[in-house]
Formats: sequence, C-alpha cells, structure tokens
Amino acid sequence: MFIERRDFLRWGVKSAVAGVISSRVSPLDEIFAAPARLLWYFEDGQGSPVSTRYPDGLANPASVTKMATSLWALHEDGPSFRHVTTFIPHGPISLPSRTLMGDLHIYASGDPDFHDENALLVAAALNRLGIDHIAGHLVIHGRFHMGWDDGHLPSSEPQWQRYLLRKSRLLRRIWNPVQWGRSTRQAWAQLQRWPAPKGPPELLASFRGLVIRGGTHIRPAAPAPPFQRAVIHYSNPLLRTLKRFNSYSNNDIERIGARLGGPRALEEFLRAQVPALPPGMRFSSTSGLGRNRLSPRATVHILRKLIALGEKYGFQLHDVLPVAGVDEGTLEDRFADAAYAGSVVAKTGQLVRTDGGTMALSGIAYTQRGSLLFAIFHRRTGRHLVAARRRLDRLVRRFIDQMNGPSPLDYHPTHFPLSYDRVRLDVRDDRRGPMIWEWT
Repeated sequence: MFIERRDFLRWGVKSAVAGVISSRVSPLDEIFAAPARLLWYFEDGQGSPVSTRYPDGLANPASVTKMATSLWALHEDGPSFRHVTTFIPHGPISLPSRTLMGDLHIYASGDPDFHDENALLVAAALNRLGIDHIAGHLVIHGRFHMGWDDGHLPSSEPQWQRYLLRKSRLLRRIWNPVQWGRSTRQAWAQLQRWPAPKGPPELLASFRGLVIRGGTHIRPAAPAPPFQRAVIHYSNPLLRTLKRFNSYSNNDIERIGARLGGPRALEEFLRAQVPALPPGMRFSSTSGLGRNRLSPRATVHILRKLIALGEKYGFQLHDVLPVAGVDEGTLEDRFADAAYAGSVVAKTGQLVRTDGGTMALSGIAYTQRGSLLFAIFHRRTGRHLVAARRRLDRLVRRFIDQMNGPSPLDYHPTHFPLSYDRVRLDVRDDRRGPMIWEWT
C-alpha cells in the first residue's frame, strides 16, 4: 500500500507537511512547513514503497552514517573478526626482582575499543609472566588507541606521534596502581565483579601492577616478530564492537573507518555494493561528523544490504543496531512504552550546528502486518532538536499504527556489551607453555 501525501495528512500529522494547524505557531511548525526540510522513505518487507517524501533528496545523515560504516566493516572483515594487540617483552627477566631487563614492545592493529579494563587484564597477564617492572622503554608499533577521542583522529604523522605518546602516558598510569584515578578504580572494581573467564584460575589475583622506568618510542606499524614470550589481546568480535558503538552512537567508530581506508574508500565501497545511489552522495567522515550527504531511499538500500549480510553470516539486525526502548544508549528512552518497546531497531543521527542542525533516524519497524524499513532526515532543525526528535518518532509510530500496531521482538539481552566481555588473552611462555583466558 503506497501512502500519498494526502493520506498522511488524514492521519493528523498535518504540521509535518502542511504547516500551521492551530493558532499557536511554533518555530518547528514553520520548519516542517518549509519545502524539502523533512525527507523520508518507507518500504515494506518486500521492497515496495509505502510512503515517500523527497526520497532522493540529499541531506546530512549525521550518525546514520555509522550504519554504512558497519556494513562496510562487516563486509570486509566478517562479524567474528578480532583486532589483535601483541605485547612482547624483549630481553631477559630477572626473576628475583621480577624485572624485564629490556623493552616492552606493543604491536597494535588499531583496536578501536581498548580501555582501562583491557589494559588491566594485560598487566595481570604480564605479571603472570613474572614481570612487575620494565627497566627499558615502551615501544609502540602502529596505531594504538585507548579510551575515547570522540571521533577525532590525527591527520598527520607528527600529530600521530603526539597522539601515541599521550596514549602511552595513559597506559602507564593505568598499569601503576599508585597513579590510579577514579575511572581506573571503577574499572578494577567492575572487573572484580565480572564472572571469571575460562582458563587458568585467578588471573586478577596475579595483578601486582606494572612500572616502566624508561621512555616511550614510536615505530611504524609492523607484524609481530617471532617471540619466546608474549601477551596477545584479542578484542571483542567486530559485531559486538559495532553494537556498542552504534548503540551509543560513538564517534570513535572513525577508528574502524580509518583502518579500512577512510571516507573516500567508504564512498567507493557503497557505489560498488549498493544500487541506485544518488550522484551527490559523499562522506567527509565515517562516523557522521561533518558534512555528509545521503538520501532516504539510498539509506534504506544500505539497510537492506546490512540485513542481507546478516542472513549470510547468521546475525540479526539487532545484533549490530540498538533496539529502541530496550538497549542502552541513544534509543533507550525512545519507543520505550510497553506497547512499542522492542518494535524498532534503528540508528539515530543528530548534529547540532553542522548544516543548520540535522536529525535522522533509519531502521526497521516490526508491525502486525510485517516489517517497515525506513529512513527519515530532517534538515536545518536549528535549535529545536528535541521537538524534531519527537516529530520523527511520531511519524514512525503513525506508520506502525497504520500497519495494525507494533509487533515487538522477543529480545532480552542479559547485559549490554562491554569492551572486555568477549575478549581473549593468550599468554605465551616458552618455559611453561601457553595459557589462555576467554570471556564468554
């Protein structure tokens, strides 16, 4: 059933397309009355259009861009891909003083989700190797990320040098309990409460801290060489990392995009994989920051590609995007009433100043008469973002109601993904053989 503009007017959301409907005129009413500021595209599960308004008009998708980046990353690497960070002690270990008489080398692969908790687990594993002190230097090879940067990455090699030096100082503070701040103490307490991993007992009981006496040296990316002993940190599977980033609309998904080639490479991938993309499509980031351009119809095509990729690999859309009213993050309080909670799986987008303000929402709504795939962009919202968000949600609800109401998913996650809840630690020691800890 294709719904024309006149049908939508009969549903009572007249201000979205017809302007003022009462004597009290708000600025947002005028925004919605202006031509082409509100764009949408809805289609049913079979791909037939249900309702459109400027479906091929270009708008800033804001953080809905993350949905395209997620498709790209999963297509290139697969949902089970893990970022590997290898910590290799170079030199002998003085057992009486538990001191590495040499340098500790980090071979990084750009893990985008490495935090205090992950660093503490690595320190405990190094302590298991008999290392509490490092007499030499910390040497970082490649792109080592830690903590959050809100999507802001260095753009030149000197900037990368400063960035990695800053991350090395953060790592040193986390490894040395004397320098712990509030966030590290909280991370340690959280680890203590978390169920023990599979593997040898008492990993956290091994923790004694780690002190590095030397400086930090930055080296180009290189594969880890053969070693006698090492700690290998495997990140959460990519699918779980993307779920975290999309749920909170974390702009550090930019780290994943940068590893794959950046905005231009994202454009090339989409043009090769997604049909009927508008000629003016462009991306200045892979997170949604800046001035990006996409149309509602093209966004739904990207969404369909993501669903098809899930069918190939055996994951559902809610494994990579948040479920409204259920998952933590940007959709936690949207569609949260009992009838609608769990019926919308979507990606949000919001920019306050760029392009005069942008609000976006794209995903799938589950109804009694089947699924609805949709993308809605609201351009030039100005400072009326909260009201614009409510209008977008109301629009989705109207279409759900027109399809005989919501049909929520049977979705009850035991906990929200954490940066370490599916990680794996391999400790290799030629004296004692391997030890493996795995969180499941």
